[in-house]
Amino acid sequence: MLSFINSKEITYLSSSSDTPCQSDEDQETQAEWFTLDFLDEIKYSGILNHRLKLKAGVTIMLLGNIDQSKCLCNDTRL
Repeated sequence: MLSFINSKEITYLSSSSDTPCQSDEDQETQAEWFTLDFLDEIKYSGILNHRLKLKAGVTIMLLGNIDQSKCLCNDTRL
């Protein structure tokens, strides 16, 4: 849908951590398996995407309650 809008695309990146959780496994093995590219491309319900692309004029919908006192509630169109 973004390709139909004639405005500049802006990419926002999450501020999530780029390292896996510490565990009992060997840290060197984790570094080989869990590369930055792999961690940034994970798409899973309940985890926000790392990369969000938006354009001016595109309507988006908030899918969670962030701050109800500022009207940033679930299903708010922005």
